[in-house]
Amino acid sequence: MAVVLADLLDEEHAVLELTASSRDEALREIVATMQLSEPEAFLRELIAREEVQSTFMSDGVAFPHARTDLVERIALGIGRSAAGVSFGPDDRARLI
Repeated sequence: MAVVLADLLDEEHAVLELTASSRDEALREIVATMQLSEPEAFLRELIAREEVQSTFMSDGVAFPHARTDLVERIALGIGRSAAGVSFGPDDRARLI
């Protein structure tokens, strides 16, 4: 079954000007836009997944994600930061 990303993204779940400077703050901003029954629990799972291995890829892009029973279907949120968000000592993500 093919997944079309455009079908998963609601414009309300896009933060085009993140104010966060840290990974966790940025994830909190993005999660806050989503209609989740337990946003704090979901945020904890995202952060825990990042602690296992960073999802920072390269060229300023990170793909934080988590497999969880807290959502019934794939949920997609996106954030953009002109200044970049720290995902590690030398890793700054501009698209999350």
